[in-house]
Amino acid sequence: MFEEIRNNYMWGPAVEPANNFDDEGDILCVISIDGWEHGNEQGSTLANVILTLHGDVVCDWHNNGARMNDEVRKAIREAKDELKPIWANYQDSLKQNQAKT
Repeated sequence: MFEEIRNNYMWGPAVEPANNFDDEGDILCVISIDGWEHGNEQGSTLANVILTLHGDVVCDWHNNGARMNDEVRKAIREAKDELKPIWANYQDSLKQNQAKT
């Protein structure tokens, strides 16, 4: 179905220079899962793996047909693993800020 799957686009306040958590609502970080079909130079977003400010990890599907693709599910598992240290760093920063007050 897909010639290539990537999960290398990460965005959100936790990975952007300003680290402004107030302006983004509940989102801490998002990793996009993108796929390229054979013969198509432009990929499309299949799903977003979202880490919230509460520590929840949510998969927002953009292509329901990709749900059963093993490579897509593997990319989602890898994205979840990449989000774990981001959550830990965020928790550490909250503790440091609380200690200052």
